Amino acid sequence: MMKIEFVPYFLCQLFAYVSCAEFSCPTISEGYPPFCICRYGPAYDNTTNTCPSPECPTASIAQPSYPNCTCTEKNSGYSAYINDCFQACPENSMGYWPTCDCDDKSATFDKTSFKCLRCPEDSDHGIYPDCSCAKVGVYNRYQNVCTKCQGNSTGVYPNCECSDENAVYNNLRNKCEFCVEGSSGSTPNCVCDNGAEYNVFGNYCEQCPFGTDGVYPKCECTDGGSFNGYFCLRCPWNSKGPYGNCTCEENLVYDREKNACYDCPSHSTGTYPSCTCNESYQYDAENNLCRRCPEDSTGIYPNCECSSGLFGIRYGECVKCPSNSTGIYPDCECELENYIFSAYINQCYIECGSDSVGLHPHCSCNQPETFYEPEEFACKSNVGRECPKGVSIGTGPDCLCVQKNYVFNRFFWSCFYGNATFAYPSSASCPGGQTWPQCPVEIDRNTLLSLVG
Repeated sequence: MMKIEFVPYFLCQLFAYVSCAEFSCPTISEGYPPFCICRYGPAYDNTTNTCPSPECPTASIAQPSYPNCTCTEKNSGYSAYINDCFQACPENSMGYWPTCDCDDKSATFDKTSFKCLRCPEDSDHGIYPDCSCAKVGVYNRYQNVCTKCQGNSTGVYPNCECSDENAVYNNLRNKCEFCVEGSSGSTPNCVCDNGAEYNVFGNYCEQCPFGTDGVYPKCECTDGGSFNGYFCLRCPWNSKGPYGNCTCEENLVYDREKNACYDCPSHSTGTYPSCTCNESYQYDAENNLCRRCPEDSTGIYPNCECSSGLFGIRYGECVKCPSNSTGIYPDCECELENYIFSAYINQCYIECGSDSVGLHPHCSCNQPETFYEPEEFACKSNVGRECPKGVSIGTGPDCLCVQKNYVFNRFFWSCFYGNATFAYPSSASCPGGQTWPQCPVEIDRNTLLSLVG
C-alpha cells in the first residue's frame, strides 16, 4: 500500500483541496501523518494509517479487553473514540458530567470553568454565584473577585477617596492618578509645562513624532514635509521638492490634491490632466483611466446598453442574471421552485424561516441557544440537542469535550483546542435597514440612461 505523505492536517483544512480524512491520524492517536503516536498499544503503522492492536489506557482495566475499558481514577470516564480516560468531574467533587457535587458544601460546580468555586474570601456571605461584597465594594461574577478600592485610596468601591490631596480617583481604572511628570495641576485638568497638548484619556503630554521638531501640536517636519497632526506628509517617491510644491520625474505631472505623480493612461494622448482617449474610449478623470463599454454592449461609456443585462458602472461590465434564472437583470426569474431572486447579491436562494436570517441552508437563528435545522426550515433549542459524538459527552447545551485542553463551542457546536479563536460571522443587513438580502439596488443616472439607449 502506498505510504501516506506528510501533509499537515491544518494545511489540508486551510486549502481544502482534498479530503482531509486521509491526512489525519487515527482518533486513538496524536500528531500528523506519518508522525502519529498511538496512545496505548503497539506503534503506529504508517502504511495503513492505523494503530494495530490497541490496548486499554494505563489508568484503566480491561473488561475483558479493548475497547471495553473502565477507568479507575476518581471521576474519570472512558472514551473509545480517543481510547483514553477523561475527567468527568473536578477532583474535589463527586458525580458525572454535568451533575457534579463539590466536596466543599460552600462551593458550587461551575460548568463553564469546570471548577468548584466559592465566593471570594473577602466577601460578606453567600454561595457562588450569589456572592455579596457590600462591605468592601462590588462583586465581579466573571472574575469571582470583590472589586475594592486600590492602592492609596480608601472607602467602599466605587466611592473611593485618595489619601493624597494632589491625586484624583479614576473610577474607570480604579486608581488614584496624579498629573504626569512635566505637568502640573490635577487630573483631568493637567497643564503640560512645555505648552504641549495634554492627553486626558492616556494621562500624558503629547510629543511630536519621530522626524519632527517642536512642541505638539505645532510640530515641524525636519525633511520639508507638512505635519497634519499625526505624521508628516511628503512628496511622492518619484518626485522632489517640499510638500505641496513637488516636481515629478520623467515628464509626470504632480497632482497636489492627490499628492501623486500622473501621466495620461494607455489608449490616450495629451498631458495630464488634459488627456484625450483614443476612439471608442472615454476618459475617466477621477481614476485617470480610459474606459469603454464592454464587448456585449453598445453605446459610448458610461452610457452603455447591454444586450442581455444591466450595465454596472461600478464594475465596468454588464450584470447578467445568474445561470439558474431567466430574464434581464435586475428583473430575474428563478427557474427552480421555492427559489427567489435578490438583485442585491444577484443570486437565487431559498428563504430562511421567520426566526432566522441568511440563505438556506446556512441560516443563523435570532434567539440565543438555538440552532437552525435545515430539514425542518426552523430554529430549534439547544436544550436536549445531541452533543457531537465521540469527541464529547452530555446533552445540549451541556457538552463536555473528552480530549484534554479541548473546549466546546456552542456556536459551531463542536470541540476546539482551548487556545483557538474564532471570527464569528456577522449578521448581514441592508444599508437602509431592510431585510437582507432583499436590499434595494441603487441604479445611478448613467445606468438608467444605458437602459433607454
